[in-house]
Amino acid sequence: MTGLNIKSNENEILISLKKSELNNKNYKDFIKEIYNFLRFQQLSDKAEFDESILNLAEEVKEEWSKKYGKDFLKEIEDSN
Repeated sequence: MTGLNIKSNENEILISLKKSELNNKNYKDFIKEIYNFLRFQQLSDKAEFDESILNLAEEVKEEWSKKYGKDFLKEIEDSN
């Protein structure tokens, strides 16, 4: 895309896109997705998450599955 510009100075990074270069008529959705991604990154950086939080989440998921997984799946099967 030739209509993409990224500029950086000591205080900010500026990203600009030419509307005429966007083929998709839903460019507003595209911009929202980019914004949400960048905002998520910004907030997760502030939270200072590291790999240990992902390991903890995996442990919780595994423990839940061991304790409740069979009953949960049985309820789903019984409802069909």
